[in-house]
Amino acid sequence: MGEYTALAIKGVVKAQFRKFTDALIEGNWGSVPDPYFEAFSKVHRSNSIPRGFSYYFNSELCVFADVDCEQADPFYDIETGEYHIYCSLKNYDNTIQEFFKLIPHFMQECSIIRTRYNGYDSPICKYELADNEVRFIEAEPFDEWD
Repeated sequence: MGEYTALAIKGVVKAQFRKFTDALIEGNWGSVPDPYFEAFSKVHRSNSIPRGFSYYFNSELCVFADVDCEQADPFYDIETGEYHIYCSLKNYDNTIQEFFKLIPHFMQECSIIRTRYNGYDSPICKYELADNEVRFIEAEPFDEWD
């Protein structure tokens, strides 16, 4: 079996992609008439983002995502483009890394991009959107027993 990897993203969707609510809310990435979205839709478990298995996104992961657990559901505002993803998925096929390739294409900015593997002493991995790519910044220790 294997563990889940949690994913948290807060950002703003580019204006030209805001109308594609089915993709952004339900993870139906193939519904966007765009080759980048179509390619991502063919990645195994791509439909786990943004909803994934959010019930594995428990209280300790809310701390990791810097979010109140009452608000840890995916969020999207079509007018402003504000977009939040909180989910967990089995990342066997590097689904998250493939999604990171899509982010610069449809998001204009991100204030939070984080992952955390569901292991006892797994760190919080922090990333940034810069120069049209998602870049690793740091791995921060995470002690769920504190």
